[in-house]
Amino acid sequence: MAAAATRAVRRLLIASRSLHAISSEGAAREAATSFVHPAAVVHPDAVVGQGVSIGPFCTVGASARIGDACQLHAGSHVMGDTELGERCVVLTGAILGSDIPGQTIIGENNVIGHHAVVGVKCQDLKYKSGDECFLQIGNNNEIREYCSIHRSSKSCDCTVIGDNNLIMGSCHIAHDCRIGNNNIFANNTLFAGHVVVEDCTHTAGAVVVHQFCHIGSFSFLGGGSVNRNDTKFRTKFAERNGKLSYQKLMYPIWWNLFACPLAKDVVEFANLEVGTAEISINFQVLLAISETSLRKHRSFFGLGMFHIVFLKEVAHSLTVKARVSR
Repeated sequence: MAAAATRAVRRLLIASRSLHAISSEGAAREAATSFVHPAAVVHPDAVVGQGVSIGPFCTVGASARIGDACQLHAGSHVMGDTELGERCVVLTGAILGSDIPGQTIIGENNVIGHHAVVGVKCQDLKYKSGDECFLQIGNNNEIREYCSIHRSSKSCDCTVIGDNNLIMGSCHIAHDCRIGNNNIFANNTLFAGHVVVEDCTHTAGAVVVHQFCHIGSFSFLGGGSVNRNDTKFRTKFAERNGKLSYQKLMYPIWWNLFACPLAKDVVEFANLEVGTAEISINFQVLLAISETSLRKHRSFFGLGMFHIVFLKEVAHSLTVKARVSR
């Protein structure tokens, strides 16, 4: 009797485990399944990843490819040969791509704001109907409401936007522009065709940049200014009452005065807090160390905007080799 009861209990345990495994697989399958609202129009040839949410009145074209975990809010559209990376969010009214030759590629973790238009035909008369045109956008960008970003004007060119950019409302990036990483463009910033913007630049509101201009890294363009010339590395440009002013940001002087104590404190941090022979210092760590150093050495330089931008520049490539005393 005891042996028979033991065997019955074992059979019950095995059956319960099997049922639990089946239910877990079903839940995982259900979580991976995409949701398409009945009022959405998704072409049967479109490629839709797992965990995608497509809201009402959205359209997805035949050549579109939607990555995993993307969200298409109500009334958004993905058209033409457009590739949307994983975990992107397309808000209401946004239009991605166009039914013209060429391709629009958007990376991962991007947010496309309300009624933004990204990857459509350029506004350049040298574009010939039927030519291929291209747009490539990197990862972790936030493109806010009513922005317009156009494809290239020729098949041999490409409009390119890098990573980690904040493009505020109503900005315009024209054909064949090349935008780097970690830039901030305030509202109504307008870039004409073929403009090159390097990394970590900042524009205030209503800035206009003439075609073929080159904006150097860590530059700042003042609000309402019209930039007709190249802006060099680490330059502040502003226009007030029709008068232009260029100011070379004083990072080299700042660095000469403050580099030695800051470097010493960074090495001490690496030795005492981390204890590794080699450590890459990110911006947050460098900022915390520099705040302590400013208080310790009583530096007369405050932690203003240019200080922070400079620390980002240093942290971008700074690797500290520390001797471990342990």
